[in-house]
Amino acid sequence: MTSSSDGKAERVVVLAEDEPLLRAATALLLTSHGYLVAEAANALEAVAILEGRAGSTKALFSDINMPGEMDGLELARFARARWPELTIVLTSGKSDHINAKLMDGIDAFLPKPYRPADVIAVLG
Repeated sequence: MTSSSDGKAERVVVLAEDEPLLRAATALLLTSHGYLVAEAANALEAVAILEGRAGSTKALFSDINMPGEMDGLELARFARARWPELTIVLTSGKSDHINAKLMDGIDAFLPKPYRPADVIAVLG
């Protein structure tokens, strides 16, 4: 963790969400609760951000269903293996296919639509 100018530890969250309006709303929620948010439109962007900010990142908050070479589950597994201390929270609007085996190594799952209070609660 790094320190901000006021001496508080920075709480960086990498937010991976392919829907721009939902990403913007969630980023606003997180910043209003004191988090610094690094936004990614897909998993590969999130990996690049994580690699560049690994020492200061507290959490990864990611949608499961995203376009591209890697989905949110693959992103979570990659992040867990590379940065085991990272808090990983996944979300999806299609939660009927989510089971305990898929969530192995994930700190929390929030079905969409999620409540703002639940997001803040799981990130601590």
